[in-house]
Amino acid sequence: MSPLVSIITINLNNAFGLELTIKSVISQVSDDYEYLIIDGGSQDDSLDIIKNYSTSNLFWLSEPDRGVYDAMNKGISKSRGSYLLFLNSGDSFLNENSLQILLDNSKGEDLIYGDLIVKNDGEDYLKSYPEKLNIRYFFRESLPHPATLISRNCLLRLGMYDISLRLVSDWKFFFLAVVKENVSYKHVPFPISVFPFDGMSSQDKFNELQQLERNLVINKHFGVYFFWYKVYLLLTGKKL
Repeated sequence: MSPLVSIITINLNNAFGLELTIKSVISQVSDDYEYLIIDGGSQDDSLDIIKNYSTSNLFWLSEPDRGVYDAMNKGISKSRGSYLLFLNSGDSFLNENSLQILLDNSKGEDLIYGDLIVKNDGEDYLKSYPEKLNIRYFFRESLPHPATLISRNCLLRLGMYDISLRLVSDWKFFFLAVVKENVSYKHVPFPISVFPFDGMSSQDKFNELQQLERNLVINKHFGVYFFWYKVYLLLTGKKL
């Protein structure tokens, strides 16, 4: 028997993207999930969309929040699943088998992550993720929320998402979980979800803030290591 998965969608005034996401969730062949939509008090047609698809398997609330990570924490608090997967409005599963593929490849790891199809200005491309993760990888990259099953115990043990960060709290969680807490993980080498490259963290104008927030996290948790690693790079002429 597969574990229950809590699929959580965060939305604010994105009715079109929300309906796309909902349709991809309810089309899944696996029924080992509950669905939660956390809306930030939308003023567009989002609530009508939610009500149109309302079932006993769907929990939703709509109220102001303190940002996307606050909304994600609300979803965690309301969920019951052994695993959680965040498929935010506009994201979608690639096909009806996506959730089942992740579950079939799960052996109880804390993180089970697949690959993404990224939509960027009309051009779709496959973003693949590595089998092995280390600190060097997380200096440059993160894991894909729309294609990752996250153990509930792992999320609660690490304290959920840091709402003081605007852009990188999800990256911080994955970084600390893998590098500092040494959680178990597994890569599933199949495209699981479709991700539109249009969020705040994807926009060039937010690059400086994103890097600043990442540096704050790195220096707080790996300050000494990071200093000597930069010295090593300088002496060897290697790049990060």
